[in-house]
Amino acid sequence: MIHRLGKVCGCLALGVLLAAVGVVVSPGPLTAPWLGFVLAAVVIVLGSLVCSWWCGIAGLGVYVLAVAVLTLWFSGFWPADDVLVLSTAWQYRLWPLTAIVASTVPVWTAQRESARRDG
Repeated sequence: MIHRLGKVCGCLALGVLLAAVGVVVSPGPLTAPWLGFVLAAVVIVLGSLVCSWWCGIAGLGVYVLAVAVLTLWFSGFWPADDVLVLSTAWQYRLWPLTAIVASTVPVWTAQRESARRDG
């Protein structure tokens, strides 16, 4: 029980860390802003895969929640919108949704795999 709780707390910490990294990396360099956006999405996806593999659905749920809450907060959807302003408008509007969707990738892959096995 304590071992499982420790894994879930590890997934929470990983979600918090990678949400912060994703928000900071997503603007990318000025010459190629899409590069940072793709790199940040890959980091979020890899974190979700690690949590799914390490702790199952409970760890993944905590990870997705941490990524969603921190990304929305860092992106400034709350009253204190001066926390972080991304350099371009498309990234500012698209990154929170992309981070949340990217953190749920293991759920999609598990559904496709189970459908392939069943049918």
